[in-house]
Formats: sequence, structure tokens, C-alpha cells
Amino acid sequence: MVITPPSRRLRISAILVAATLTYAPGAHADPEPPLGAAVPTAEQVTAILNQLTDPNVPDADKAKLVEGGLSPEEMNQSDQGLAKLDRHHALPFTFTVTDIQPAINDMAGVTAALTGPREPLPVTQPLVLADHNGTWQLTHDSYEPTFANMVRHVIHRVGPHSSPGGNVAVFGW
Repeated sequence: MVITPPSRRLRISAILVAATLTYAPGAHADPEPPLGAAVPTAEQVTAILNQLTDPNVPDADKAKLVEGGLSPEEMNQSDQGLAKLDRHHALPFTFTVTDIQPAINDMAGVTAALTGPREPLPVTQPLVLADHNGTWQLTHDSYEPTFANMVRHVIHRVGPHSSPGGNVAVFGW
């Protein structure tokens, strides 16, 4: 029987663990979506984003467009912000959706660019959508903060208004 000193056993164990992790199949690979995974069309994503930024769409309908829904506070902030943007002629927005890619867990990633009457240069962000039995929804993590930040960017650029304080403050931000 060979007795190995503890420090050598530790080194040998570390080498074995490192080798196992280094050479294990797929140890460092990101999971791939299944071949032929569903993705939304650009038109489907554009319709979701248009409805989320339309002050005339009821809150209950908007909540269905976001995975997990929207809290009453989120809906209230959205309503107030969109009403102010509408009063300042900053709506409607135009969305251009590109780079639609399938992702794991029935999700898809897209790149969305927002322009509008008061925002001629595109505000572009990646967004993630989830497929729920053929119905695509914006993930809540993409709604807040990513999508909300796209809208906030326009809000901060809307410009001066008649009340003191400079720019329009909406969405509670």
C-alpha cells in the first residue's frame, strides 16, 4: 500500500477535477435552442410594442402582453407617462424589429428600435419574448427596465413645457 501525503492528494484531486471540467462534453457550451424552435415574426413583436405604448389600449389588454402581467403601479406609471407623451405630440412610436433569434425555454431574442415624432434617431435595445402556447409575450425582465428605458429616453427628450421645472417628468422617473 502506497501512502500519499495530504498535500499531494489535494494536488492530485485538484488536477482530476480540473481535467474533468475541462474535457467534459458541453461543459462550457451555452445551451442551444432546439432545431426549428419557434420565433415571433417582426410584425407580432411590433404589434406588442405598439399596444404597450398606445394610450388607448386598456390596462387589462396591456397586462396580457407582458409575461406575468403588470402591477397596478406599473400600469399607473405607464398610463400617466403615455398621456403626457400624447399631450406633447411624442406619440405614436414606430418600432423596427430585427435580429429575431430563437432561444432556449420557448423564448426568442430580438432587437427593437424605437423612433417617433419627437425622437428621430432610433433608440435600440435587445428584448426577450416568451412563447406561451403560441402567444408571444414580452418577458417582464425585458419590460422593466429595458423596454421602459427606451420609453424613458424619449420622455427625457420631450423638452420644455409650460410648467416650471424644464422637461416633462413622467412614468414617475
